[in-house]
Order: sequence, then structure tokens, then C-alpha cells
Amino acid sequence: AGTTTPLTAQNPTDIGAKSIDALVDYLQAHPDGGAVSPDGTVAVPNKVLTKDTVGSPENAGFLYKASC
Repeated sequence: AGTTTPLTAQNPTDIGAKSIDALVDYLQAHPDGGAVSPDGTVAVPNKVLTKDTVGSPENAGFLYKASC
């Protein structure tokens, strides 16, 4: 019918890793603590998944899992 329902997904593992990296960088730069203020953005790759691509192995990292 010409209709699609895509899912725009981000890689949750990549988001977590980049968050931890940013925290470590902050703590190394500010060993005595202090206010945290954003000083930029961190790009997280996105993918558009469809019913034909959601199950492919290269897209597995873009899906949240209920358990490990």
C-alpha cells in the first residue's frame, strides 16, 4: 500500500559507553568535584529499522533487551 512504519533507533551500548567516558573525563579534569555544566554534544549513531532490517545481525546493537 506504500505505507512504512520505520523505527529510528540509537545504540544503547554506545550511549552508555559515551556517558561513562564523559564522566571519567569530567572527574579527571575536576578531581575536587564542582558543578557540572554541558560543554558540547556527543553524537550517537542512529539507524532507521524496518520490519525487513530489524532482525539483521548488524542491527542487534540498536535494540534494547529486557535482560542480559
